[in-house]
Amino acid sequence: MPHFRDLLASPAVQISGVRCQQHVDRLSQMHRIIGSPGYEDAVQYVHSQLMSMGLTDVVVERFSMNGARAYGDWIAPAAWEASAAELWVESPERFRLCDYAETPVCLHVGSRSSSPDAVLGELVDIGDGVTDAHYAGQDVTGRIVLTSGNVREVYQEAVRCRGARGIISGAMPWQSPSIGRSPLDQPDMVSFNKINVRHDEIDREAFSFGISARQEARLRDLMRQGEVIVRATVNARASSGELAVLNARVPGAELSKRELVLVTHLCHPQPGANDNASGPALVLEIVRRLLSAEWDHADSPMRHSLRLLFVPEAYGTIAWLLESDLPRGDMLWAVNLDMVGGDSAKTCGHLWLDQTPWSMPTYLNDLMAALMSEIATASLNGWQYGVREHMGGSDHIMFLAPEIGVPAVMLGHEPDLFYHSDLDTVDKTAPGEFEKVAQVVMAALLLTDRITPEWASTLAHLVYQGAMKRIVDYGERTIQRMLTERK
Repeated sequence: MPHFRDLLASPAVQISGVRCQQHVDRLSQMHRIIGSPGYEDAVQYVHSQLMSMGLTDVVVERFSMNGARAYGDWIAPAAWEASAAELWVESPERFRLCDYAETPVCLHVGSRSSSPDAVLGELVDIGDGVTDAHYAGQDVTGRIVLTSGNVREVYQEAVRCRGARGIISGAMPWQSPSIGRSPLDQPDMVSFNKINVRHDEIDREAFSFGISARQEARLRDLMRQGEVIVRATVNARASSGELAVLNARVPGAELSKRELVLVTHLCHPQPGANDNASGPALVLEIVRRLLSAEWDHADSPMRHSLRLLFVPEAYGTIAWLLESDLPRGDMLWAVNLDMVGGDSAKTCGHLWLDQTPWSMPTYLNDLMAALMSEIATASLNGWQYGVREHMGGSDHIMFLAPEIGVPAVMLGHEPDLFYHSDLDTVDKTAPGEFEKVAQVVMAALLLTDRITPEWASTLAHLVYQGAMKRIVDYGERTIQRMLTERK
């Protein structure tokens, strides 16, 4: 499609992937947990960057979070912050397992202080720790449990129901052995996790630590020889707080109130590079390009306004959509930029376009898929990307809710070898990946903003071809399923 090729090759849609990495490097030094000082630092960083580019319509909106406040069906967690935590084995040997100052992900979000004294206690092995059988013959009251199970489920069973004081977990969520994401392949990876603190238990002194698979195996070896005593020191608290949503707008040249929306979540544990400092970094560089280029309109790069939302994942988006008092225009569509900078050679994943569900049709699905195809074709070494039916799992789903009704898609990398771990660092991102994703987003923005008869005809054909393919694919899957069931 010559029209697409010319635009994708033009300076108008080119950004600096190196600058994106520089933003990621800064943000990945912050422990960006929702409602924490680290998250506020990230908000201030993005705010200062936008203001330095000359953008004036930049506001931080705040919404209540306390473990009980609901926005639609979403109950916002309590705010949480930590200043220090250490975990030691005291006997039969003495060695340190982890230190929050070195590896912030080792202290699970929601942990509360052991103040004024450290917790010294026997370690009890509960295996997965999610059923009664795992506790048979064991009293965990006031003790610290070792588990390889789902931390939130273990918290319910061991702490809430049976009175355990704390949890040590070697669990690795989202395992994918086919790419090497398993305890066997990554024995020293420490995974991020969290426990959901209800409003009525903000003052409960309970904690949870994450350790590596190698450390978990070492503890179990020691426990087979006899009693193991551990010492945990935690300085952290849960409290009522605020969801901070940074809301910015690049004003359009026309008086129309219609808006295009880019949304990205700013929260994540340190380092959280591809997931998810990459999304905010890309949005910053897209805005820089829009504001620095020479355009047809003297006062604005676009006819439509561009809304930018930097949010606490899910909770901030739904709170803003339902509760914001600030005026906003009619949203034409939204693009959620999730994990958009991953180096495929290192992370073993590639970029996916998560489309809208069939109940929310939009030309955006076929437009972005076509742009991705053009970029892959033009790239010297191709480009690893995919297009899939709606999967959900991130902030675009809030826009799709019936009461909101805005078509929204997501761009994100999957799978990711280092997702939600201490190894998700800036060196796992690639400038070229940022640049390709930016081409897709920038081209979609400009083509939507400046539609011409030629472009409208191209778009109509794209949507028609895409619709026919979806119907054929669905029919083939249905026939195959019927034949399989008959067998």
